[in-house]
Amino acid sequence: MTTKSKPAEQIAAASFTPDTIVAFGKANLAAMVEANKILAAGLKTLSEQAAAAAKTSYEDSVAAFKALTAVKTPKEAADLQASYAKAAFTGAVAETKKFADASVKLTEDAFAPLKARMTEVFAKAA
Repeated sequence: MTTKSKPAEQIAAASFTPDTIVAFGKANLAAMVEANKILAAGLKTLSEQAAAAAKTSYEDSVAAFKALTAVKTPKEAADLQASYAKAAFTGAVAETKKFADASVKLTEDAFAPLKARMTEVFAKAA
């Protein structure tokens, strides 16, 4: 009397037919396509966000330069430069945090279809 192990029983019961193999591949491909759509849309949003931040930074720099050309004393210039540097640094830190948070969310969103597919496959295999 031969006893089959659980993996052998699962393989025997799986009935790998060309149709099941094709369906498996199609479902995998659909998950990849969905993940790539989410990734492409997210990367577009991130690039727009980066471009907007760069434009704002440029405009602030131009405004600071114009203000700097109108000062009367070196102390005014130093105070203005210090004020601009502080504002620029604070803005850069805020934008970096915003960009990092958006990048993490994009990664999670883009992997969601793949994670769901893997969960489905492993649930069927169990």
